[in-house]
Amino acid sequence: MIAALRLQKPLYHFPLCFHINNIPRIQWTPDPRILSIQRLNRLQNKLDLLFANVNSGGARVVLSDKDLRWVDVQDDLTLR
Repeated sequence: MIAALRLQKPLYHFPLCFHINNIPRIQWTPDPRILSIQRLNRLQNKLDLLFANVNSGGARVVLSDKDLRWVDVQDDLTLR
């Protein structure tokens, strides 16, 4: 997936551990340099929304949601 995006730099600073995290959704933001990434832990009770800069390779958490049981992943995320 990352190779298909032709990033200028790999997402080195993107905290991703496939053995403990899932990536259920990735989409472009209105800014063509920024990807929004929804990261879900293995228990599916913590969801982070990250913005990843495709030029710098950095990513940061902009929103976090947590529940004792589970968190629903949203397909209708609208970014403006």
